[in-house]
Amino acid sequence: MTKTLLLLGLGFLFICNGFAQETRNDTMQNMFNEGQFEALNEYTEYYLVNEPEDINLLYYSAISAEQLGDLQHSYLQLSKAIELYPDTSYLYNVRGSLLLSVNEFDAALADYKNQFRLAESDQEFVAARLNIAAAQMSTRKFDSAKVHLEKALEIDSNNVGLLINIASVYSEMGMNDIAIKHLEKAIELDPEFIASTANLGFLHLEIEEYEKALYYFNKVLEMEPDDPYTLNNRGYAKFKLGDLLAALDDINLSIELYPVNPYAYRNRALIYLALKKERLACADLHLALNNNFTVRYGNEVNELIEKHCK
Repeated sequence: MTKTLLLLGLGFLFICNGFAQETRNDTMQNMFNEGQFEALNEYTEYYLVNEPEDINLLYYSAISAEQLGDLQHSYLQLSKAIELYPDTSYLYNVRGSLLLSVNEFDAALADYKNQFRLAESDQEFVAARLNIAAAQMSTRKFDSAKVHLEKALEIDSNNVGLLINIASVYSEMGMNDIAIKHLEKAIELDPEFIASTANLGFLHLEIEEYEKALYYFNKVLEMEPDDPYTLNNRGYAKFKLGDLLAALDDINLSIELYPVNPYAYRNRALIYLALKKERLACADLHLALNNNFTVRYGNEVNELIEKHCK
C-alpha cells in the first residue's frame, strides 16, 4: 500500500513538473512574440541557475540575447545547447543564421549542413537547403546554391522564398529571363509578399527596363508607402526616364526616412549633375563615401568626384 501510494505520488509530481515546464515554455514564447526581450533574458537567466542544461532555456536565452545585440552571449548559449544536444537540428539552424549575420560564412555553412543532415521531414529538408544556398550565395558560389534551390523546389515548387532566392541566383548568373519567370510566379502565388515585387522591380532596373521597373516599384509603394529602398529605386527609375524633379522628390524622402543609404546619395548626386547643380552633387558624393559606398559597391563615386568635384 505504501509502495503504491509512493508511485502515485511520484507520478503526480512528474505530471506537475511537466505542466510547469510547458507553461514556462509558453511564457517564454509569448515574451518573444511580444518583443519583451529584456524580460525574456532575465527570465531565462533566473531559471538557468538551477537548470543550466535545459534546452529551451538555453534556446530562449540565445535568441533574446541576439535581439538585444549581445551576439557573443547568443553564440555561447547556442554552442552549449549544441554540445549537450548535438542531434537537434533547429539549434544548428539558429546558430547558422547568427553566424551568417556576422559574415562567418564557412562556419554558417557547416551548421546548415548539420541542419540538413538531421532533417527528417520534407519541410526541414527545404529549410536546410534554402539556408545552405543563402550561405553559398554570400560567397558567390551561385552554381552550388542553384543546385540546392532546384532540389528544394522539386519538393515544394510553390515556396515563395525558394522562388525569390533562385531568381537572385539566376540574375547573378546572367539568366534574367528565367529569374523574371520565377519572380512572376512568386507574385502570382502571393501578391502581397512585398519582396517578390520589389525584387522584380529591381531586376527590371538592372536590365534597364525602366518603365517596367517603375510599374513594380509603384506596386510596392502601394503596399508600403514609406519603404526607403523602394523610394530610392523608384527615384532612380524616374531619373533614367527623364523625370528629374519627381525623381528628386522620391530620393529626398528616401534619405529622410533612412539617411545612411550611400546609394541614395549617389543617385541624388546624379540628378543634381543632370540639373547642373555640381556643388550639391559633390556634397552628396562625399556623403555617399562617408556612408561606405566604396566598401559596399565599388569605386564609382570616387570616379565621379574625380570628374566633377575638382
